[in-house]
Amino acid sequence: MKEILISIILGMLPECLFYTYFWIMLKQLKNKRILLFILICIIYFSLIMIKRYEVLYYFLFGILMYLILKILYKEKTNFLDIFVFYASCTYIFFISCFCISIISNYQIAYIVNRILLLFPFIFYKQIISIYKKYMCTWNKETNISKYLRSITIRVGTIMLLSSFIIISSQVCLYISNMKGG
Repeated sequence: MKEILISIILGMLPECLFYTYFWIMLKQLKNKRILLFILICIIYFSLIMIKRYEVLYYFLFGILMYLILKILYKEKTNFLDIFVFYASCTYIFFISCFCISIISNYQIAYIVNRILLLFPFIFYKQIISIYKKYMCTWNKETNISKYLRSITIRVGTIMLLSSFIIISSQVCLYISNMKGG
C-alpha cells in the first residue's frame, strides 16, 4: 500500500500536473482548471493501471485528453492539439529515458526527471509563440504562399509522431521483457 501511495504522489501526480499546466499555459486557460486537473488524473491513473508499458496507452491517453479538452473548452480546442499533446508526451518519454540511461542511481535519476518536468515552463512565452506559428502554418487555406510550408509541417509532424510510436514501442517492449512479460 505504501508503494502505491508513493507511486501516485511522486510518480503519477507530477505528470498530471505537468499535463494540466502544459494546457493551461499553452491555451491560456482561465476557468475550469481544477476540473481539467481532476479529469486528467482520472484518465491517467486509469490508463496506467490498465495499459502499463504499452503503446496503446499513448493512443488512448491522447484521444481521451483531446475529448476532455473538447468537452471543457469547445472553442479553444483544435484537432491539432492531439499532435501538440504527443509532443508533450514525447518530452516526458525522452527525459525519462535520458535520466534512466545516464544516471545509474535510480533515486537521483527520478529526482532529476521530476526537476526536468519543470524545464519547459521556463520558456513558456517561446512555447506559446511556437504553438501559434504551428497552428497558423498548418492551415494552408489562410494563405496560398504558405501551401508548401503547410505541407512540410504536416509531413514533418506525421513523421515525428510515427518516430515516437516506433521508439516508444521498442522501449515498452524492452521494459516489458525486463519485467518478465
